[in-house]
Amino acid sequence: MCRASLGLREDESSRGSYPALADGLRKLVEDFKHDAVQLFRRMIFNMLVSNHDDHLRNHAVILDKVGWRLSPAYDLVPHPQSSYTHMQGIGVSSQSREASMKNALSEAARFGLTRSRATQIAAEVRDHVEGWEPVFSESGVSSKDIGALKTALLPESVIAGFPKPLGRKNRRAPSPRQN
Repeated sequence: MCRASLGLREDESSRGSYPALADGLRKLVEDFKHDAVQLFRRMIFNMLVSNHDDHLRNHAVILDKVGWRLSPAYDLVPHPQSSYTHMQGIGVSSQSREASMKNALSEAARFGLTRSRATQIAAEVRDHVEGWEPVFSESGVSSKDIGALKTALLPESVIAGFPKPLGRKNRRAPSPRQN
């Protein structure tokens, strides 16, 4: 297995964005449609859990027997918030790092997505994140730690513009190859 960056240098992170990463995927990976959807899901997830440490070094491609593909997500750390506006480490769009649905949808086409499909993906990701508290509790996370995470997960300022959750009873994470 070999790892490579997506064509943006770490010192460019102030100008880097998820759409620019999607452009890099288009040039590198074997299955752009799949990997771009996964990158979009990752962006939405990072927004919903206040993972603002999503700088360029936390996104890469890996080489396997088939070819280059987006690496699995890593270094995901929710950060409790005190401010109303949430900013990601890199741009949600080419214009702004603000974690908002409007911003996320503004360049859905660069991920190979229609606005409708991007909205559906955002609802799916939100649905999975909505079920975090019982999962954490059942996994033995202390009440104190759960309380500390409440300001990080599903912050009001981020979910305000998101589609309503789908209300699925099955809260398991989607399979890695799900589009």
